[in-house]
Amino acid sequence: MIITIQKCLVPACEGASHKWEFETPTLREFQRMEKIAGIGVDQFAGGLDDALDTGITSAAIDAVLAMVDMLHRREGVKVPFEDIDIDPSDFKLDVADGDLEDNDEPGEAAEDGEGKDPDPTPPSHPHEAAAPDAPASGPATGEASKPKSSPTQTDSGGGSASP
Repeated sequence: MIITIQKCLVPACEGASHKWEFETPTLREFQRMEKIAGIGVDQFAGGLDDALDTGITSAAIDAVLAMVDMLHRREGVKVPFEDIDIDPSDFKLDVADGDLEDNDEPGEAAEDGEGKDPDPTPPSHPHEAAAPDAPASGPATGEASKPKSSPTQTDSGGGSASP
């Protein structure tokens, strides 16, 4: 999701514009959101859905203010929650297909499809991310394993150092 604010009303920003790429809050951010804004995880998600679909609702206001607080804090701008404010006409949420750096405008995908992940689902296990022809373990393809044994002869029934 791309969040754009044309003129930020947070005093520390002095009217600056912002453009953030946002996926999800961290666990600590969820805790802070519940503490300062009084909204839980489900309320946050529902509020963002409202903001995307229907516009201004009480849930959307709470979720957007909590998210704007979060994004400012990620940039090191730590102000009291009461100082977080935006003009709804200067604020835009956009579910974008491309990366923030790849696009000139939110939601505008690269023309030739570059920058898009054809399979956005990450592998469920780190070993699945390896090249398809690479073995999961053992020597590289084409290398034969060599027997590994000690050059010392063992006595019958040995295995312990006691006589």
